Amino acid sequence: MENMNKDIKKILWVTALYSFAGGLFYNFIELWLLSNKFSVSEVSTIYSIGAFATAVGIIIFSYVIKQKNIQNFTLALLIIKSIIFYLMFQINGLGFKTIIGILFIIDFVIDTEIYVLLYPMISTIKKDDKLYATRGLTYEVFYYIAYFISGLLIGKVLLTYKFTYNSFAILGTFILFASVVILLDVDLDKYIKKDKVMNSKNSLFRTLDKIKKDKISILYLVFVFFATIARFTVVGVTMIILTKNIGLSSENASYVRLLFNISAVLIASLILRKFTFKNNYINIFIRYGLLIILYLLAIFYYNNATLLIAIGYTLISASTYTHVMDAPYINRYKEDEQIAFVNIRETIRYISRAIGTYICGLCLAYSFKLNISVSLIGFIFTIILSCSAYYYINKNKVIKK
Repeated sequence: MENMNKDIKKILWVTALYSFAGGLFYNFIELWLLSNKFSVSEVSTIYSIGAFATAVGIIIFSYVIKQKNIQNFTLALLIIKSIIFYLMFQINGLGFKTIIGILFIIDFVIDTEIYVLLYPMISTIKKDDKLYATRGLTYEVFYYIAYFISGLLIGKVLLTYKFTYNSFAILGTFILFASVVILLDVDLDKYIKKDKVMNSKNSLFRTLDKIKKDKISILYLVFVFFATIARFTVVGVTMIILTKNIGLSSENASYVRLLFNISAVLIASLILRKFTFKNNYINIFIRYGLLIILYLLAIFYYNNATLLIAIGYTLISASTYTHVMDAPYINRYKEDEQIAFVNIRETIRYISRAIGTYICGLCLAYSFKLNISVSLIGFIFTIILSCSAYYYINKNKVIKK
């Protein structure tokens, strides 16, 4: 970090604060929604709608966001997100389910786009696979620190104030404003190559045209599709599964999920530094192959212990090997096309997240074993497609111009 560019450091601090604010409130969001008279199926449905709305929103953003205005857009979205947090704090418990649902969906869309834009801002300054992973790890570290703090504070009394699920919305509001102040101090304009800035709409269509002709990008996006469906079929509504299906209290469920997520960050950091194998088939097996084995174990030995192991590794594996599973495919594109490619990827990811979360709710109506079984099939497709993408990227590392 000592030799890191100062503006990259500031963007990473923005990432940290934005992540921390989200982690505080969204640790208990599913239970917050239940306390506002939403049913389990309604929670699953609202997540699915939010994911589909995000997919549409990402495409719209792709038309209007250009490299030269990426910082201003991010600032605007952070401000809107902080206002939404404040509004959700104010209407909690008043029975306005429709308004809550709308605010949740809007925030879902905004939150995703902020995350999408953070790496293109960094890559405007410096494009690097490890910086891509560093951005992701920074987000996760502070998100899970927020998990820990919110889990520690929930139900506790400080002076005369008792912390509830809703308390973290107002805390998040102030933290988001702090991230806005830091981002205002970033001078991104000096890194933008003025002569290469192109219209975002043209960049979107140009990137789509390249994807259609590029087998590597197609395989990558298809395995992202299957991996995301498979993952959210199991962890689409994690807190509800931990409390309703496994029988943990809300506080213990928060700590269990926190334990898994902290483990994810620590393991991902170790992998980034020490345990990235030169043969990427090994990396793929560790991320997806072990999941398949653990899911089979959970199906044949169905009990709370095997379920917790399956859920835990599903959460942990999502953070591992992102620098070899995602970054190489993104960094094959030029700077002006990278935002478009990431937006296309995120559109697919959120469509598949919506599908996975909806399937999660449907399967839970019968048995969590059905969730595991459906997810298992999805990960089998994922490992086949990811191995194929790796095979072709080794043959042709640079995308044709």
